[in-house]
Amino acid sequence: MNQLPEKYIPDFSPYETVMRDALSGEPVGWGHKPLKRFADDEFSELGKVGEWFCLQGSYANLWCLVTRKLTLTEAIDKYGPVTEVHTGPNGGFKDVTFGTKKFCSEWLDPRQTMNVADNLIRADKRAPRMPDRKLSRFY
Repeated sequence: MNQLPEKYIPDFSPYETVMRDALSGEPVGWGHKPLKRFADDEFSELGKVGEWFCLQGSYANLWCLVTRKLTLTEAIDKYGPVTEVHTGPNGGFKDVTFGTKKFCSEWLDPRQTMNVADNLIRADKRAPRMPDRKLSRFY
């Protein structure tokens, strides 16, 4: 965990869970929520301490400074081995299952750091192309 510069400590919430995975609801990011708006130069300086994320809420966007994220190794240790990787038809990441817990946080894509057996990858099929139809009833 990177430490906040001393002068910014009063401007942030205490260290806490700031991100949860959208599919599993499990914590995946820890850090601080800002208590004030920062100038551009301060925002950039703080970006060296952690990674800024904009969390989209039901009524407003909320920034948080993530100083630690759940790692692939931690996910395997806590939830079990990779049992499925779900991709789109072109191979883009959709979600990964550790044991029985499914996560959609992109940094947990195991294909980035380890070899994943082909039988664990489930790729969506392409939707069939619709036949061309005339756009006007006057044709």
